[in-house]
Amino acid sequence: MRLLLYTTFLFLSLNICAQNTPTAAIIRDFAFEGNRKTKTAVLTRELTIKIGDTIPLSKLAVVLEENRLRLLNTNLFNEVKINVKNWSLDDKVTITISLVERWYFYPIPIFEIADRDFNVWWKEQHHDLRRTNYGIRLVHSNFTGRRDPLSALIRFGYTPRFSGSYSFPYLDKKQTVGASVGFYYWTNREIGYTTLNNRLIFYKKPDKNVLTGFSTNIGVGYRPGLFQGHNWSLGYSKQTLDTAISENRNQDYFLNRKTEQNYFWASYDFAHDNRDFRPYPTKGHLFNLNIGKSGLFKTDDVNLLSISAKWSQYTRLSKKLLLETIVRGKTTLSSDVLPYNFQRAIGYGADYLRGYELFVVDGYNFGVLKNSFRFQLIDKDYDLSRYTQKYKPLSGFKTLPVKCFLSFNSDLAYVHTPQYKAVNNFNNRLLYGTGVGLDVLAYNGMLWQFEYSFNHIGKGGFYLHYKSGF
Repeated sequence: MRLLLYTTFLFLSLNICAQNTPTAAIIRDFAFEGNRKTKTAVLTRELTIKIGDTIPLSKLAVVLEENRLRLLNTNLFNEVKINVKNWSLDDKVTITISLVERWYFYPIPIFEIADRDFNVWWKEQHHDLRRTNYGIRLVHSNFTGRRDPLSALIRFGYTPRFSGSYSFPYLDKKQTVGASVGFYYWTNREIGYTTLNNRLIFYKKPDKNVLTGFSTNIGVGYRPGLFQGHNWSLGYSKQTLDTAISENRNQDYFLNRKTEQNYFWASYDFAHDNRDFRPYPTKGHLFNLNIGKSGLFKTDDVNLLSISAKWSQYTRLSKKLLLETIVRGKTTLSSDVLPYNFQRAIGYGADYLRGYELFVVDGYNFGVLKNSFRFQLIDKDYDLSRYTQKYKPLSGFKTLPVKCFLSFNSDLAYVHTPQYKAVNNFNNRLLYGTGVGLDVLAYNGMLWQFEYSFNHIGKGGFYLHYKSGF
């Protein structure tokens, strides 16, 4: 009898405990800490959860980590921590979000190379310090606390440039409509006026500008959800070229020996972005589409339509092994022959192919496939508080997050041009490069990529790439 009573009591106790064990968390409120500048509405706009949502306990940790990364993706914070507090008997909780804001105002001194790529400057131009720029960049990445960047650039040296831009992402209460404006003025005393043996050939006048240009634009953005965004832009551009190029070196730089190129342009950009961590994604995808029309009126010197698209897929194959796959393509439609300065394909800006950093490939249309297998070597936060605690402006840098990955890379590309020239034999054929690298990410936004790559002609070399989210 006593055994039966004990058994019954134990069964009832376990049943009561099971009934009182929470199976989900209901969000009562958000508590933000550390956002001295950033508006709370801007932060809640980026979250996938809201007050009143019910989150199963089995998914709580995953959901909180997803939203921590979303706040890091705003590039407004060095650190983000999310915790659950004040768990009540009715399963309601408070989500506490602790933030360490970055420096938002950067008066950044400029000392940079003028060439299109560090590797070109180091190897082809023999790291000539005369091919550098200097000046100052004034950047406020969170001007009113609404994630609205304001910037100005004053740059002298090899390629002087003066520019300013401002973007206000939230004009309405729903935070879906934004606007932007910008202007740019530049001068060059040396330019790559043609391509020979798949390399740029330069012309320089030490005491006179070879190329000057001016551009201005306005834009409207629409972001209906967390993952999608639309942007429409309208602008005007004008460039003036020295007659030494238009007459004697490349009569088709602006076409038909022209020394001026004036045109209005319009563009539409669409992005669908669900990457988990934008500075160095480990899962998710990104899709970009751009449709641009250069030449809106009969009096414009350019008349062409370009369409480009890019798909980036990120897959976590195991805890430490990642796969990045990028497919990018562009086509240019025109009833006329394209000016030389509108034929850029591979080797300019972000459109580089590993193993071809020292080359350029011009064309009307191109396609690129890039693959990288990445194995994580280091994922650690280094405590720097003993060095920064004495200096209040450095309080946001008390922790140094560092991630290192070993990468195995393989790229393919094809560039088509109807203006094929035998002196540039990388056009109209398959290009491929492969190699290994070491990726180092610091402060959740500064990425160095040290790579050794080979191309299809067997030429190999060591190359450095740098990207910054600041």
